[in-house]
Amino acid sequence: MESTTLSVRKTNKYVGTWAHLDEWEDIGTAEIIERNAEVQDHEDPCEPTLIQMLLRVTTNEPKDNEAVKLAIMDTFSRHGCSHEYDCCGCWSTTVTNVHSMGGGFFLVTQTASRNY
Repeated sequence: MESTTLSVRKTNKYVGTWAHLDEWEDIGTAEIIERNAEVQDHEDPCEPTLIQMLLRVTTNEPKDNEAVKLAIMDTFSRHGCSHEYDCCGCWSTTVTNVHSMGGGFFLVTQTASRNY
């Protein structure tokens, strides 16, 4: 299972490649228990894609705290790149829904598309 640091993005929310310039606050870890992806447009298999993830979150924050949901959104959303041209093919992901299932488990809906 894949695990990642769960962080709240505290400042500017720069595009993808420059995200490291933002101030982040680590609040725990998120372990991806299950991930399912479904292509939404079968005419163009590169985009858009709907992804559902089941996460197990470990944090000292209260599990239903809005900071945890915000950290999930910030950690699993990536927008844009620093390329000077369009059609680079970089992925953008957006978390569209975070649902607490109790006990530190969260169901997350994410969309993904390429810059084409």
